[in-house]
Amino acid sequence: MRRPRTRASGAASLACLLIALLLLTRALDAPSTTYEMLEAVLGGISVLTAAKMGLHNCFESHLGAVLVAAGAVLGTLLHLTLGLPGGTGSGSLTAGSLALLLLGCAIPALLAQDARARRVIKTTARPPYAL
Repeated sequence: MRRPRTRASGAASLACLLIALLLLTRALDAPSTTYEMLEAVLGGISVLTAAKMGLHNCFESHLGAVLVAAGAVLGTLLHLTLGLPGGTGSGSLTAGSLALLLLGCAIPALLAQDARARRVIKTTARPPYAL
């Protein structure tokens, strides 16, 4: 079901696009084909989620955004601690890794702010039959 758009939902959509950009640039420099495919698929899902959220701002797009954020944060944390598949932990926090962590944590906060803004819109809106 279509929901009204807010600034927070637009920012969450932009955050999904930024996550996709970061993941797709990481996929180009991936040392293994498995890691390359993992980053590319998550980046593609992030682009589709951002497009869906920009067009409809529905429950499905919010669910996709939360899953993309969780995947980006979890993948980055695993990359920093355990390392790439078949490798050891790198332990170095780069600007790209920090950006993925921050954007992944910002999406649920933005979606919560969007829900609050829509609740205010819903309670202050007059029904169409009121005079």
